[in-house]
Amino acid sequence: MTVKINECSYDDNFPVRLDSYLSERFSYLSRSSWQKEIKSGRILINSTPCFLSSLLLKKGDLIKFTAEEKEEPPVDFSHKILYEDSFFIAVQKSGDMPVHPAGKYFQNTLLYILEKEYSAKLFPAHRIDRETSGIILFAKNPQTAAKLQDEISKGQKTYTAIVRGKTPSEFENSTSIGDSPENMSTVRKKRFAGKDGTEKAHTSFRTVFSFGDFSFIKAFPETGRLHQIRVHLENSGFPIVGDKIYGGDDSLFVRFINEGMTPELEEKLLMKRCALHAASIEIKHPDNGINIKINSPMPEDFITFIKRHRNG
Repeated sequence: MTVKINECSYDDNFPVRLDSYLSERFSYLSRSSWQKEIKSGRILINSTPCFLSSLLLKKGDLIKFTAEEKEEPPVDFSHKILYEDSFFIAVQKSGDMPVHPAGKYFQNTLLYILEKEYSAKLFPAHRIDRETSGIILFAKNPQTAAKLQDEISKGQKTYTAIVRGKTPSEFENSTSIGDSPENMSTVRKKRFAGKDGTEKAHTSFRTVFSFGDFSFIKAFPETGRLHQIRVHLENSGFPIVGDKIYGGDDSLFVRFINEGMTPELEEKLLMKRCALHAASIEIKHPDNGINIKINSPMPEDFITFIKRHRNG
């Protein structure tokens, strides 16, 4: 796989070290990992192999990276354009597709697919997890991306989720969030909510309806912490159905990584993916300030789950 990059003109912080630029601009690899790629000779600067991580890049330099070919896990490529203008697009993605290149995923990501479709560089304005379906915004230039990020932080996002238990009609959680200490969980990237959390967070919840041993709820995050809704729901005693990390037994995530989605694991999780959906976003347009609200309908796997357990 070969990736051609000629994006130095997008950034004014030049000259900059090669390894710093690559790790910040293409964060699917760490800085140390990029240094290994540079030493391997797979990085060309203006068609010349470069083995020096400290090389200073200048605007207009052409970087070519020939990655080692690796088979990527399959994903659900389903996506739909919900809104588009000359500044940004709003995309509805499936509940089994990463947004950004990371880990085992590079080509099998929404960003890679969209850039191929548009034959242009796009800039994600925010993040949602691989197993979260629904709305994500992509800017068509870095200036709009910065403005969109600011508008998103001031706007209102609504998520829907299917959780275990019968939830109150309304509830909220303002417990601070932080990274879990190594002795708290076998899952390295797991986060926790508690008095020792380093990041202030607040999420409001509203119950739409309960059915059987479950509830269908709306979540309104007022802050944008990593895994915030999932962490706050676990902390509130209503973990999301299908959540392998915050569903009440994080050993299921380790089993999923080692064994894949087995029938036994699916039976325990009740759903193959985390039942969280980015349902709507309301912001001011980054160019003209007009209010825009974008909606994404309830995904089919939510409908199937509700019908099965409502009548069960």
